[in-house]
Amino acid sequence: FTPITNLVNVPNVMTINPKVPAKNMKEFIALLKANPGKYSYASSGTGGISHLDGELFKSITKTDMVHVPYRGSGPALNDTLAGQVNAQFDNLPSSIPHIKAGNLRALAVASPKRLESLPDVPTFAEEGLAEVNNVAWYGLVAPAGTSPEVVKRVRDAAVRALKDPAISARLLETGSLIDGNTPEQFTAQIKKELELRKRIAKDQNIQLTE
Repeated sequence: FTPITNLVNVPNVMTINPKVPAKNMKEFIALLKANPGKYSYASSGTGGISHLDGELFKSITKTDMVHVPYRGSGPALNDTLAGQVNAQFDNLPSSIPHIKAGNLRALAVASPKRLESLPDVPTFAEEGLAEVNNVAWYGLVAPAGTSPEVVKRVRDAAVRALKDPAISARLLETGSLIDGNTPEQFTAQIKKELELRKRIAKDQNIQLTE
């Protein structure tokens, strides 16, 4: 592929069911260390960003949680809300209504700084977990070999769209962070992310099975 631009960065969030006896990240980590293998976390599926973030969290904190993969973040979210699993790593937009309603307890967000929509929720970096402080993102790519002229036209159009007041307001409403970087910057971003995810998979021995 030929990278064009990253459209938006979307903070990830770690939440727990309110029935879990922990009020913050410090208490939850202590709970996990005292009860290895007792608690579980949901993800949108094996090898997805929520799974890899969960395994990175386990590795850094030296804790043990059972991974419960689902076919998508929706079913994973439903079972976290129901208490079938204890925790979840998710993109913020789908979880934020439940956090605000008190049906999920947010422990930390992956974001450069605290979010206006959740001012009381610390970032992973604030909790001493800077490596987990990685946002998700959505960008545009073209087929390999696309001419620089076409890439520039598409990128310029995307940036104009991101500056549209109605579009930017809707994106910010969901907690998304507008980007619109250059093709060169997006190429470097993809490379950095790929290296991180490959390292997590190798370190945690994550394998896809038939």
